[in-house]
Amino acid sequence: MIRRGRDATATVELRSPKAQVRNILFVKGEPVASDSAQAMSAGRQGDVVTVRFGSDERYDVPAALLTGG
Repeated sequence: MIRRGRDATATVELRSPKAQVRNILFVKGEPVASDSAQAMSAGRQGDVVTVRFGSDERYDVPAALLTGG
C-alpha cells in the first residue's frame, strides 16, 4: 500500500490465493489502472470496491484501506 494523499489515491499490492501479485492504482477511491494484461472491471457495494480481471480473478478492497481510516 502506497497512499498518495488523503483523497483515497493509492497503489495497492494484492496477492491471490494462487500467490499471484497484482498492483492496482486507485484515484479518489476508484481503480483506474493495473499491471494486468486483462481488462479490469470494478464496482462498489457499500464500503467495498470489487475489482475483477477476467472471470476468475477478483479482489475486494475495503475503502478504509485506501483512506487509512
